[in-house]
Amino acid sequence: MKTKHLIILGILTLCPIGNLLANDRAAKEAEMLKQYDLDKDGKLSKEEQKAMMEAVNAEMLAKYDTNKDGKINGEELEAMKADRQKQPK
Repeated sequence: MKTKHLIILGILTLCPIGNLLANDRAAKEAEMLKQYDLDKDGKLSKEEQKAMMEAVNAEMLAKYDTNKDGKINGEELEAMKADRQKQPK
């Protein structure tokens, strides 16, 4: 019975954190839509998606391409993965 109560308590404790993370992700997605939805139709066209991906790729390259060769090598990829694991999902 004690284990059951601990599990329930753990779930109830994590729920507000889950809501905060979901809200944070939704806010980020809304900001991306606002920034890249140039025709303001509430969705990203193929051209808008392409522009967004190019911007995201350029940002990742600027941040993680430490040897400045224009590519992400294995070591740089590992640094990117490590940073991603630290971020809330």
